[in-house]
Amino acid sequence: MSHHPRNTGPHRALAASFVLSWAGTGLAAETADLPAGPGTLQEILVIGTTPVPGLTMDIDKVPGNVQSVFSGDLGQNGAARLSSALESHLGSVSISDSLSDPFQPDVTYRGFEASPVLGTPQGLAVYQNGVRINEAFGDSVNWDFIPDVAINRVDIVSASPLYGLNALGGAMAVTMKNGFTHDGAGAELSGGSFNQRNASAEFGGHHGQFGLYAAARAFDEDGWRLFSHDAVRQYYLDASLHGEATTLELSYSRANNRLFGPGAAPVQSLAVDPAAVFTGPQANLNDLDFITLDASRTLAPDTALQAVGYFRNYRQYVSNGNAGNDTACTTPADAGFLCQSDATTPLTNAAGARLPTFPMAAPASSARTISNSFTRKPGAAHCSSPAARRGGGTTINSRRAPPSMRRTPISSPESRSA
Repeated sequence: MSHHPRNTGPHRALAASFVLSWAGTGLAAETADLPAGPGTLQEILVIGTTPVPGLTMDIDKVPGNVQSVFSGDLGQNGAARLSSALESHLGSVSISDSLSDPFQPDVTYRGFEASPVLGTPQGLAVYQNGVRINEAFGDSVNWDFIPDVAINRVDIVSASPLYGLNALGGAMAVTMKNGFTHDGAGAELSGGSFNQRNASAEFGGHHGQFGLYAAARAFDEDGWRLFSHDAVRQYYLDASLHGEATTLELSYSRANNRLFGPGAAPVQSLAVDPAAVFTGPQANLNDLDFITLDASRTLAPDTALQAVGYFRNYRQYVSNGNAGNDTACTTPADAGFLCQSDATTPLTNAAGARLPTFPMAAPASSARTISNSFTRKPGAAHCSSPAARRGGGTTINSRRAPPSMRRTPISSPESRSA
């Protein structure tokens, strides 16, 4: 077996986007004409016209398919879980589990995916409070970074240019709770099979124009297979100011997760022991610090100015115990050493030393990736799209694995891309 750890951090993103929007009948949709006289008032469902919170319009006026999930839907079957709510309440949405971990699902909408697996063609744009959270490296989506307990609503819309990159198949806008949308306090404790423990708490309220909301969640389980334990820590804090014409939302999201999901095993192995693991380890160590500032100013009944700024620091270490294609060198000068799959290109460790074929175990590779995304001209007039213009670079170089996972690392060539 070869051991392939990868550290893809830190990822830092600092961006701002500005939107000047003429809503027409959009802003008035929430106060649409209602039937005169006594009787039942008409219920109107509104939807955001862009990923930036604040500007809404009647869902019937959106030129496309729109589906929504609300906070009450997330916890109908127990602890709040975004992936379960998407699959059970929305059409054309399916969930798969290629990483064998409930916190790292592949979400498919009309054949287009949003997945945490690098290399997957990403066809969905995902936004949290107006910020695109597809990672700068590979456009992957780490669902475990979204605190389920703090979600107010989720809207999925069909393909729209307003949602920027990766919105070919559609876009998902996740709106978090604040002190005005959640008033009260609550806590939940639960447990289950395989030593599962879950605890969550939230508090929200407002006084006049000021609102405050806080939530936290801790989840641990051993899993029904060997080496499949998870430890999830999610925190969310929001401070808001809602005036007559001005709205400000400052939020902070923190995650510190340790996810272990062994891959598929042959049926012959499972026949001996259903908990058996064929390859390992498969570890994802994810850390996030995410700060968002949303601002909205109503200039006229049908005109509003909106802006979003954010800082995102994302760190990930991935270790995969999948079998590699390395083989013994066939050239006489390299006899007794390991080569790449072409059997002629020698492999070396981080110190540049050649790797002998035997009696070593299969080699492991390690890489450290740094990626940045940013607006090219923050605040420029042409940045009218709510999706921030992004650019950045990637650097890959050799790094050794932690002692608990360490074998002989293979050096990775340094590369850059813009």
